[in-house]
Amino acid sequence: MNTFIYSTYINTTPEKLWEALTNSQFTRQYWGGLTIETDWTVGSPIRFIQAEFRKMPDKIGTVLKFDPPKVLSYTGIGRSESEDSIVTFEIIRMLPNQVRLNLKHEHIDEKQKVKVSEGWYAFMSSLKTMLESGTALDFSWWKG
Repeated sequence: MNTFIYSTYINTTPEKLWEALTNSQFTRQYWGGLTIETDWTVGSPIRFIQAEFRKMPDKIGTVLKFDPPKVLSYTGIGRSESEDSIVTFEIIRMLPNQVRLNLKHEHIDEKQKVKVSEGWYAFMSSLKTMLESGTALDFSWWKG
């Protein structure tokens, strides 16, 4: 299994970034229409609901860590045939209005590694753009 690691710097606060990662209204904007449903309690199910144009099935995962506004981790994205992949976001305050966002996506199926990395580059760019400008990237081109 493969691991994808990515870091970016965003002109925002940890609290605003946390809300963007955990609020379905925000995820829908920067994540190509994907929404997340959960109560964010560790061990609770997390449901990833896909946008219509992506033609992908909804997925179910589990909340692993929820430590606002520092660490968020869950399973369910990029699921392989043998086990769930694990996505972890780490937020580090660099300046009063600047953060570093570290992403680690573990247990990626070999057949999906290129698609997963391309997806994360696009979605992380869209998240950064949305938080800094107020408008996310247009994902009508994305076929998932």
